[in-house]
Amino acid sequence: MKQYLTIIIFAIIVLLLGACISKPSTSTVEIVPGIKKLKAAEAKELFAKDSSFVLVDVREPYEYAEGHIPNSINIPLSGVVKGVDELKLDKESPVVVYCRSGRRSAEAATALENAGYKNIYDLGGIIDWPYETVK
Repeated sequence: MKQYLTIIIFAIIVLLLGACISKPSTSTVEIVPGIKKLKAAEAKELFAKDSSFVLVDVREPYEYAEGHIPNSINIPLSGVVKGVDELKLDKESPVVVYCRSGRRSAEAATALENAGYKNIYDLGGIIDWPYETVK
């Protein structure tokens, strides 16, 4: 009887430990609920249909000057919440963020969500933008 009890306890411990071990993520960007990922084609279509989107390039000014998506504004990641707040947007206004590769845009989207913005779109990186850019 003790042997069966020991086996059952051991099995429970193994199951509990197995449930606590997380699998390694294949993505370096954490997807946060409430932040919508946009592909370039989807973004282009949205921008054509709806001009209420605020498009924010979160790269540094020198990067922005090298080329950016038309109608975007430059607010570097380090001041993105303050910069968007200064636009006096309603917290429900749609805000699209992008950077060079997608890492900073993910951080910006999370920061804006934490600041109470509800309609955040992460476009990722301009390196994946096959359309027109301006200097």
